[in-house]
Amino acid sequence: MLLTLIITVALLAAFVQVLWPDPTDRPDGSDAGSGAGEPAREPETLEGALVAQLATGDITRRQYVRAMEILAARDDERHPLAVPPDTGPAATGG
Repeated sequence: MLLTLIITVALLAAFVQVLWPDPTDRPDGSDAGSGAGEPAREPETLEGALVAQLATGDITRRQYVRAMEILAARDDERHPLAVPPDTGPAATGG
């Protein structure tokens, strides 16, 4: 019983050590902290740019939603969803 408890505690400690974030593992060597003051990566997509603008307060939530609606409509025109024709009930293998 004691051996099982010791093994369980050791495994739990190993999982915590592996999963716990280490602030010294950051690529820029800075402390993780609250995230304030960190240099932001440039967004690679238009959606990412909109999220960045929303997060910094450059645009309102309403402007963000409207811009996403426009992007969705444009994407629908460029890549329409082709639904396969209905061929009747599905055949059951039996």
